[in-house]
Amino acid sequence: MNHYDTREAIWNACVANGVPKLAYVIETKFTRRLTKSYGSAYYHKRMIYLSTGLFTDASRIKQWECIVHMTCHFIVRYKWMQSKIYRPVPRLHGSSWREAMANARVPITSAYCFTPDAERPSNHVFRCSCRNDLRFYQHLAQAVLAVPHSCAACESEVAPIT
Repeated sequence: MNHYDTREAIWNACVANGVPKLAYVIETKFTRRLTKSYGSAYYHKRMIYLSTGLFTDASRIKQWECIVHMTCHFIVRYKWMQSKIYRPVPRLHGSSWREAMANARVPITSAYCFTPDAERPSNHVFRCSCRNDLRFYQHLAQAVLAVPHSCAACESEVAPIT
């Protein structure tokens, strides 16, 4: 997805939600620092950071949904800042964000979570004597390795599969 495609995705989301002037303010930038998600939105910087490794490897549809997903965070925050009535800060994936996503015509189920960990199998698999495979994400696997854990079914100690 090139620069013009990302600008088009931002523009379409902003126009669909009735705030076209917001599209001129939002910028995109690639970074290597994002290793666990496709992108991240920072309203105060007016910047959408995209992962160099994960975003570029994703399908074109996933890239489009990610840009719209992040833009909808901007739209919700912008509308909240523009309202004259005091309200608490909107939740990240709350009802106002869902409404913005619906206006942009992006299905919420496919764009709700942009962490690729849910799509690929975990590298940290542990097995016990009853042959139950236990899968852990990296931060949990480190905790399992630090202290011996036992299986709930057979009460034997779990060990990593290498």
